[in-house]
Amino acid sequence: MPMTQRKNPILDAALAYGNAGLKIYPSPKKDGAAYVKWRTGSTSDAATITQWWTKWPEALIYLDCGKSEIGVIDVDTLEGHNVDGIGSLADLETDNWFLPSTRQAQSPSGGVHYFFRDRGAQLKTTSGKLGVGLDTRGRGGMVVLT
Repeated sequence: MPMTQRKNPILDAALAYGNAGLKIYPSPKKDGAAYVKWRTGSTSDAATITQWWTKWPEALIYLDCGKSEIGVIDVDTLEGHNVDGIGSLADLETDNWFLPSTRQAQSPSGGVHYFFRDRGAQLKTTSGKLGVGLDTRGRGGMVVLT
């Protein structure tokens, strides 16, 4: 009986991100060293992505924000980081403008990541500059996608 190849949902997700034009790279764990030099090696190339997730099938998928021209606002929570980023964001929106509707993802610590198109990679990566519990990821920054 011939062996059937098992599907890898992480590889499928990585290929979908690459197909969408996002520059990604593999890492063994959150906040860990990447398997590749991500600042020069992140890619959307399907052959490279397939090679990486065949070699490291359980690797996390990281997004290279700057090269992907994606800006992220990372809103921390009291439960996850002992800071009220949600309150800071509400204050910022009340005093300035409300964020437009956009894609969002819950972070592992319970916060929220807001994803925006950042043509020309104008957004800088910061920590706390917008307000307590608010970080940005842009040029030189990354976020875990899965």
